[in-house]
Amino acid sequence: MHTVYYRPAVFSGQRVYRACAKVSYMEIYCEHVRDLLNPNNKNKSLRVREHPLLGPYVEDLSKLVVTSYADISDLIDDGNKARSDLDPAGYLYFITLLVSEYFDSVLSPSSHCPRYRT
Repeated sequence: MHTVYYRPAVFSGQRVYRACAKVSYMEIYCEHVRDLLNPNNKNKSLRVREHPLLGPYVEDLSKLVVTSYADISDLIDDGNKARSDLDPAGYLYFITLLVSEYFDSVLSPSSHCPRYRT
């Protein structure tokens, strides 16, 4: 099995480094943006926002940590099952985000790279 970019916490003196991969999956259909990985938002249309430095983003879009290609494949399958049945012409976006973090001391409990999917 292939692994996706994931590096657990590495301690170097007082500095801590950790990295992981996160994915999101959304559908845009008739000007509505839907999160395909969050079944609680099935009928909720998400809002597209603009960050002054980072550019456009989708507010409240799920970002799930993955550690293998099997995780990615499972999430794509789950997302495809959650798609609108109205028209297969909706636009699908599968987004991969690599996250790395540095800490000056002990890991924060609100870390962006939990060990398992969130």
